[in-house]
Amino acid sequence: MKTLWAIIKKEMLLLSRDMTGIALLFIMPVAMVFIMTMLQDSTLKALKSEKLDVIILDMDSSVVGKAILAALDSAPVFNIHNKYSHKDLNKKTVTDLVKKGDIKVGLVIPENTTLKIRRVITTEIKKQMPKNTLIPGISNKALMKPIEVEIYFDPVMKASLKQALSASIEAIIAKVQTQMVFKAYTGAIQRLNGRANDNDYPSGQLILKEKAVGHHAKSRLPNSTEHNVPAWTIFAIFFIVIPMSGQMIAERLEGPLLRLKTMPTPYGFHLLAKIIVYSFIAILQVVILLLIGHFILPLLKMPDLHINHIADTLLFTFFIGLAAASYAVAIGTIAKTQQQAAIFGSISVVILAAIGGIWVPTFMMSDIMIIISSLSPLNWSLQGYSVLFLQSGQLSDIIPEIIKLLVFSGISLTIAMIFEKKHSN
Repeated sequence: MKTLWAIIKKEMLLLSRDMTGIALLFIMPVAMVFIMTMLQDSTLKALKSEKLDVIILDMDSSVVGKAILAALDSAPVFNIHNKYSHKDLNKKTVTDLVKKGDIKVGLVIPENTTLKIRRVITTEIKKQMPKNTLIPGISNKALMKPIEVEIYFDPVMKASLKQALSASIEAIIAKVQTQMVFKAYTGAIQRLNGRANDNDYPSGQLILKEKAVGHHAKSRLPNSTEHNVPAWTIFAIFFIVIPMSGQMIAERLEGPLLRLKTMPTPYGFHLLAKIIVYSFIAILQVVILLLIGHFILPLLKMPDLHINHIADTLLFTFFIGLAAASYAVAIGTIAKTQQQAAIFGSISVVILAAIGGIWVPTFMMSDIMIIISSLSPLNWSLQGYSVLFLQSGQLSDIIPEIIKLLVFSGISLTIAMIFEKKHSN
């Protein structure tokens, strides 16, 4: 242990002399947190408050039309228009507005929709009532053809959103029809036994209620601080690759590595010391940036970062640092010059950050990019932080992410050992 501690102190001394490396590890992420949080704050606020514009042409102007209009208008995600630019609507206006993208969804409710539904209902009731029962409004010539409520979508709208909106409107129509059937049947029964029922259909007896499972109880979209502080912390941790790989190549080219291999201490001790030092550097980075997110950003009228389970957060950070340091060891072993290590290391980290949700949150990505992002170790790290910060999760809730980071570390170190043997030969 004394030998390992001596090597660790040597690594810390080398790092303290690398002012460029220190700037990359501490000053750069602090600047990125401030800049990106301020840039994204207004965008994310607009995204969360944005509503979907729906234009409705209600040619029914009766029970069905009014019920659909009221139900959609009460939903917090819709902006309902029954006029546009203070002009009355017609079917062509609705389709043109949706086609041009000025309105996302258009809905056309045909004339006499309520009347036609009532005719269908009363015709069915008449089949079951005694022949001499008087039920006003029943017609033997009821129109049995299905009534088409037309819906128009912006051509660029996602298919999943179209399906969700269609299902919502169909549910509203089904609820209206159920109420109408209930009223028609209670009215018919009243004429048979003289007992009135003025209540509405008791639709609230069967409800769908979302229940939380495990740590997902408080899952939600992150605000600008909750995304950027963890994201750029992870980015800074993986930028360990530049100073760490640079030191390894300098040791190999300038002679210290050869001297280290001739010493009785196993060379693996030197690699282990580097990984330990830089893993704890990662924890220090996290502490600094979390304090900024919790105390400094609110002073700039940015959202604050609520920190849950600090010990779990720091321990998970150690695993992230382990993955980043192992990756740096692999690059430091493969690259032949410091320039190669710096260029490849920085570009690879930037690419992994871009696809991993660091630059742009994954909830704003396309479906294919979300799949690709799952291949990045920076994404695994960000997912783990999301569970800890946004979902009040604990370390046990992010075991899959920890396993992925450990596997990544193992693969990186295996590659490093293979190339180190080649260099030795």
